[in-house]
Amino acid sequence: SESISTLLYLDADVVCKGSLKPLTEIIFKDEFAAVIPDNDSTQAACAKRLNIPEMNGRYFNAGVIYVNLKKWHEANLTPYLLKLLRGETKYGSLKYLDQDALNIAFNMNNIYLGKDFDTIYTLKNELHDRSHRKFQQTITDKTVLIHYTGITKPWHSWAGYPSASYFNIAREQSPWKKYPLKEART
Repeated sequence: SESISTLLYLDADVVCKGSLKPLTEIIFKDEFAAVIPDNDSTQAACAKRLNIPEMNGRYFNAGVIYVNLKKWHEANLTPYLLKLLRGETKYGSLKYLDQDALNIAFNMNNIYLGKDFDTIYTLKNELHDRSHRKFQQTITDKTVLIHYTGITKPWHSWAGYPSASYFNIAREQSPWKKYPLKEART
């Protein structure tokens, strides 16, 4: 769109806990996006797998991206991204399709934000924490966006942990509040 210069993309398993105002204050120069670096182990593995060593420390998680649409259009990114997704470049088949493609296409030309804007948390962690309080070491008062990664999501009926309460607060204020949580298939 000619009238929209930025876009906030969030994966479906991302819940807003804090204010997004700091994102609206970002002034893009020539960067493709404001992104959040992925976990250290993921960064190292992806930089090695893609054979882009300089990407280690700058490989981002594609679950939260504040995109500079003006730069996207100027660079005509869409055709290149489609080639990457189809495996028609020197990178061949990508393991994490959209995430790898965006990391390659943006070529580390990004504004890098703190982890508070993509706080990755796996509900599986609750199985090892009988107190169900350790999540507070990850999801803190400063957390803006929580990214619930892994198989179990907060909309599953068996995910009634305190760490999923942020999803439940949002759900109660949404049109989906009248629908039941998803049950396990047996």
